[in-house]
Amino acid sequence: MKKKMALFLILSMCMLGTATVHATESADGSQTENQSDSQDAGTENQKSGWQVEDGGWYYYADGQRATGWLYLPDGTYYLDESTGAMQTGWLNDDGTWYYLQESGRRAYGWINLDAWYYLDWNTGVMLTGEQEIDGQTYYLDASGRMCEDNWVQREDGWYYYGPGGMKSYGWLLRWDGWYYLDTETGRMMNGAQEIGGQEYRFNASGHMYENQWIQEDGNWYFYNVGGAKAKNGWTLDGQTWYYMDAEGVMQTGWLNLNGTWYYLHSNGAMASATWLQLGGEWYYVTGSGNMVTGWNQINGMWYYMYENGVMAHDTVIDGYELDSSGAWNAGLAAANAAAQGVIALAGNDLYSCYRWIVDNCTYQSFYEETPAGYTWQEWRAVQMFNNRYGDCHSFAALFGYTARALGYDARIISGYTTSVSGKWVDHGWVEINGAIYDPDLEYELGYNCFGQSPFSYKYYL
Repeated sequence: MKKKMALFLILSMCMLGTATVHATESADGSQTENQSDSQDAGTENQKSGWQVEDGGWYYYADGQRATGWLYLPDGTYYLDESTGAMQTGWLNDDGTWYYLQESGRRAYGWINLDAWYYLDWNTGVMLTGEQEIDGQTYYLDASGRMCEDNWVQREDGWYYYGPGGMKSYGWLLRWDGWYYLDTETGRMMNGAQEIGGQEYRFNASGHMYENQWIQEDGNWYFYNVGGAKAKNGWTLDGQTWYYMDAEGVMQTGWLNLNGTWYYLHSNGAMASATWLQLGGEWYYVTGSGNMVTGWNQINGMWYYMYENGVMAHDTVIDGYELDSSGAWNAGLAAANAAAQGVIALAGNDLYSCYRWIVDNCTYQSFYEETPAGYTWQEWRAVQMFNNRYGDCHSFAALFGYTARALGYDARIISGYTTSVSGKWVDHGWVEINGAIYDPDLEYELGYNCFGQSPFSYKYYL
């Protein structure tokens, strides 16, 4: 019995030999102790742990190369199913993607390669689609790449993921304008939307309408700078004013605001500083757009508008006669008054009036500027009668209006005539039925210039 036990121990020791420990560097740089039997050179060493063979890493357990997923305390690895070689980089295992780092360990969480990817913290599975990560929402496309600063179209609409990949909500400003994303879902909004008590409108691409007209159901609407819909008041587009009702509809035609009338053309533009002919009647609106009533001086002429704004014409208002144009010409009225003054002093006869002007007025150079509301002829006639002096044009103007007051078709001319030296000089005179009436020339030279044939005159007016 003792011999059998001793023989067993000897055989056992021969099989085990003397154990020698070799340190082998693993793929992650750690040291793994491997035991081999060095007593019997003819006996194959039993490998264990990580081994470098043919430029690759392999893992041995119980002397056998491991394959497939390898779970070790320091991480999870994947060894080729056929060769057992440790894998790195992207791995597709039955349609599921993983990423193995250079050390071979399976990656988890965010990794940045050519883009950002996210691998499930528990399984290492590469995630796709919209994911909630650390309290933020991201979108990973079918290849796992994180969408960043770009749009993503999903079944129910468009979504935007900003710089850093986080999902955007609310107002979004990009290089091409403003967008609005639902504050709960992040979905891009289209059409009319009420936001913060204001109404905005977005086109099919989500772009906000701004400083722009929109026609809908036959009505026009305007969206101001900033995008808010113009409502219930005046809005300015360029240099033109428009009026929108409480619903934002552009108004046309007559508009009464607190008793003041305005007129809006068919395109909605407010009429300003202009005459309006509507329904056969004339109206006038100021530069502020309001319709005028009563007496108004417009371009030097006086007009009267009734309470409804219609211009009076061919009638007498407050003792003033208005012609077919509706105008009471203050300058013309003053010139006619001067003519009536001559007639009252000289008599109701053309020659008597002519003689009165020659005998009672004197020549004097005249340089006064013509005031607003007068023609030069009207102003010269008035000044000549009031002051009893003036130049040749003043003589002609006073006689011309006097002749008209007597019923003659008198033309007041400003042109040239020859002087005593034979030179052409600036001059004024009157013509009636082709005959010359020149009270200034008769005053200065004593010639009979009443109803003479034309001589040495050159016209420029």
